[in-house]
Amino acid sequence: MAEHKERKARLEEEADDADVEERPDDLPDDVPAKATITIKEINDNRYYYWQWREGDSVKSKYKGPVNSDE
Repeated sequence: MAEHKERKARLEEEADDADVEERPDDLPDDVPAKATITIKEINDNRYYYWQWREGDSVKSKYKGPVNSDE
């Protein structure tokens, strides 16, 4: 029985590892891989921000301006 439980735990851990996505090349070291890109408009200017959730709060980090070509 203990061997079965150990095997089950190991398989679940391997499945969790398979779900981890690769980090985008432009993702800063202090931004988690689960972060997404958000566009914020400030004074008629548009900016990209990395955004992610930590507990009950949402964290953001500036990425750069949105090009008018996009």
